[in-house]
Amino acid sequence: MLIDLSDATLLVVDIQDKLLPAIRGAEALLANAGKLISASADAGLPIVFSEQYPRGLGHTAPSLLARAPRADIVEKNHFSCVAAGCLPDSLMARSQVIVCGMEAHVCVLQTVLELRAQGKQVFLVRDCIGSRADSDVDVALLRCQQAGVILVTREMVLFETLRLAGTDLFRHMSKTYLVEDKPLGVSQRESAVMLGQLRGKTFAEILPLLDAGRGHFAAASRLTLLGFESEVPPVLLEDKPGQSGSLRVYRYLLDHFQARIGPEAAEAGLLLYAEHSADARANPGKHPNIDRLLDIASGKSPSLIAVAG
Repeated sequence: MLIDLSDATLLVVDIQDKLLPAIRGAEALLANAGKLISASADAGLPIVFSEQYPRGLGHTAPSLLARAPRADIVEKNHFSCVAAGCLPDSLMARSQVIVCGMEAHVCVLQTVLELRAQGKQVFLVRDCIGSRADSDVDVALLRCQQAGVILVTREMVLFETLRLAGTDLFRHMSKTYLVEDKPLGVSQRESAVMLGQLRGKTFAEILPLLDAGRGHFAAASRLTLLGFESEVPPVLLEDKPGQSGSLRVYRYLLDHFQARIGPEAAEAGLLLYAEHSADARANPGKHPNIDRLLDIASGKSPSLIAVAG
C-alpha cells in the first residue's frame, strides 16, 4: 500500500517546546520532522499540528510551524487526538493519515491505535518520532505494527507523494531535501548548542545571553537589513525602545550564520524570540521583526544580509 497524496493528511503530534528537552535525540527529531513538514507542504499535503495542554507544555516548536504557516493547529487534553475529538473534518474525511511526533508511546501510540480503530490507513514515520526512553519507542512501534500501522521513513513519504521523477517538483525536492546537509561552521555549531540550551526559557531570560558574542555585528547599534539576491525594501533596526531586543536577536543571527539570515538562521531566530513567536503567529502584523523571520523560514521571503552602522 502506497501513500496517496490526494487521500492523505500529515498529523504532527505534540512536538512542543517544553517537551523537547526531555526527548532522546530531540535535535535529530526536530531536524527530520522539519524536513518532513517542508516537503509535505511543498507537495501539497494537508498538515495538522496537535498540542497537548499547551498552557502548561508550551506550543509546537516555532521552527516547525514556520514550515507550514497555513496548517491547522488543534489543542487537546486527552492523550489521543481521536479521543479528544480535536481533529478537523478535513483530516477525518481522508482515509490515510501520516503521523509523526512525540511521545511515541503515549500520544502518538494512542492516536494511531484509535485512528486504526476508525478504519484509517496509518503511516507512522519512524525517523520522526521520539520519547524520553528508547525502550518506550521500541515497544510503541511493536504495538503499532501489531495493529496494522505501516512504518515508513521521511524519504518514503517524500517519494510516495512525488511518484514521478523528472518534474520541476522532483528537482526541487531532490535539491532541497535529499542532498546531504553541509557541515556547520564553528559559529553555527556553537549556535546549535546554545539554542538547545535555551529551549523553555522566556525571551527576557534569553536576551542577556545574546550579548556574549564577539563577532563582526556584536557591537553594532544600528543594522540595515537588505535582500540577498533580491530587491526588498531595506529595514533599519536601532538600539532604541521597541527595537533593542530585536537588534540583539538579529546581531546574534548574523554573527552565527555567516552574516546571512536564511531559513536556518530564521528558524533559530524564532527560537530566540521564544513566547513572542507564538504571539506573532497568532497576531500577524503585531511583531514585524518576527513576521520577517517566519516568512524567511517558510520561503515566502528572500534571505537577508545586513550593513552595520
